[in-house]
Amino acid sequence: MGKWIHLDTSYKSYVNPESLHCQACGKMIPKDAWISEKKGTDVSFCDEECEKMYDYMAVRRTKK
Repeated sequence: MGKWIHLDTSYKSYVNPESLHCQACGKMIPKDAWISEKKGTDVSFCDEECEKMYDYMAVRRTKK
């Protein structure tokens, strides 16, 4: 289960090369991120739906 975190929304956060991206779809996350722990590491997502897609794809990759 994850949690929402609020990110810094100042102008420089939009041009920061270390900006946060969704690990499922790749979109930049400018304001609020859904953070969930996966294998002991915090992983960032746009929302809960992207986390579900990430989990689904992780299962599909391990079946091959």
